[in-house]
Amino acid sequence: MGAEQAFYKDPDTLQKAIDSYFIDCDKPITWTGRNKRGDVETFEAPQLYTVEGLALYLGFSSRQGLYKYEMGQRNDKEWAGDIITRAKAKIAQQIVQLGMMGLIDSHMARLNLMSNFNYSEKRTDEFILTDDRITDEERALLKDAAKHLAEQRKSLPMPLNEED
Repeated sequence: MGAEQAFYKDPDTLQKAIDSYFIDCDKPITWTGRNKRGDVETFEAPQLYTVEGLALYLGFSSRQGLYKYEMGQRNDKEWAGDIITRAKAKIAQQIVQLGMMGLIDSHMARLNLMSNFNYSEKRTDEFILTDDRITDEERALLKDAAKHLAEQRKSLPMPLNEED
C-alpha cells in the first residue's frame, strides 16, 4: 500500500491537491541565462503542466503509479479515476494549445501526447467494400474519397481507439 492512498480518502482531498498543483505551476519561475546575442538575461515563464509533475506533486513515485491509481489498480476508489482523468485532460489541453501557438516545440508536444495521452499517428486508411449493391464506379469513388480524407488528416495527432 503506497503513501498516496493515505492522502486521498475522499474526492475533495484529491481535487484540492490537484488544484494546488495547477496553481503552483501557474506561478512564474525565473532563471538567468544567455539570450540569442549571448548577453546574460533574467527570464520568467509559467511552468508547463506535466503528467510527471502531477504524479510527483500528488506523492506518487512515477507517472505509472498515477496511471495505476487512475485505473483503479491501486485503490478501490472509483471517483479517483474521473478526477485524475480530468486533470490529465487539462494537461493535454495546455500541450496542444502551446504547440499550436508555437510556444513549445511541436515535436516535443507530439512526443508528450503520444507518451502520456495515448495519441498516435497510426492511421487505418484502407477500406474494404464488399457490398454488392454498389457499382464498381461507386466503389472507386468512395475509395478515392477515403484516400483524400486520410491525406488531409495526416498532420493531426489522433487518440487511439480503445480496441487498438
